Amino acid sequence: MSDIKDFTIIGGGPTGLFAAFYGGMRGMSTRIVDSLPELGGQLTALYPEKYIYDVGGYPRVLAKDLAAGLVEQAMQFEPELSLDDEVREIHGSGTVEEVTVFDNRTDEDKRMPADAVLTFLGFKPDLGPIKEWGLELEKNRIRVNPLMETNIPGIYGAGDIVTYQGKLDLIATGFAEAAVAANNAARFVNPDARVNPGHSTSLAVFKDK
Repeated sequence: MSDIKDFTIIGGGPTGLFAAFYGGMRGMSTRIVDSLPELGGQLTALYPEKYIYDVGGYPRVLAKDLAAGLVEQAMQFEPELSLDDEVREIHGSGTVEEVTVFDNRTDEDKRMPADAVLTFLGFKPDLGPIKEWGLELEKNRIRVNPLMETNIPGIYGAGDIVTYQGKLDLIATGFAEAAVAANNAARFVNPDARVNPGHSTSLAVFKDK
């Protein structure tokens, strides 16, 4: 896992998976890092047999089925997966350059290059080592602006982990935040890229399929 990726996504729950899919739509390579052995976050870990009501187009869907659909969607763009891992530290001089990842299976640290970090944590309320990154926090959450930017350039957030005025803790809200974060991160990685990609039906990546 030494090759550089455009996005390093921390958290493989619904919001993180949608961000991976959206990053793929923007032509960005992605890496998903999660401490759980399978993707889906709390949908698969806590609520597999419960219904989810707040997802547009899916008024009544089992959590495990929603998670499975999101995994399938994200895998279209072949993101690199790093499960049973935690991001311990972010390195760079004024911007993101590398991340240190702790492997829970081997108790070893791995250092890998990265252009941007997107945090989509929602399973554990404890931020762990993220508290030491220098991010602006409020009540154990990361404060972001309307562009889903944190106070550190190149680090974006979405989902349960973030807070801002008017924040709603809904899966549907997390999807919207993931789209905002991914599009602005794409512009951060490539300043020539447009923030607004247009409708998905007009994107070249789908015309090629």
